[in-house]
Amino acid sequence: MWAESLGLKYPLLSDYNNEVAKKYGIFRNEDFAGTARIPNERAIFVVDKNGILQYVNVGPITEVPNVEEVLKVLDTLK
Repeated sequence: MWAESLGLKYPLLSDYNNEVAKKYGIFRNEDFAGTARIPNERAIFVVDKNGILQYVNVGPITEVPNVEEVLKVLDTLK
């Protein structure tokens, strides 16, 4: 599991049904190649224990997110 490989002890969400993407305003209702929907963006949100959004990164699905950047944000929330 990805979270375990990074040593994270935070809950993670994988938004397979696009429910969170819709709520955060980043859902793209596009049909790629007329078959299964393949996302063209990856989004990372860090929400603190009070429900306040502390970090947002939306970028191409083909780019690997900067994990160190996200971990720094998470460290500030400890």
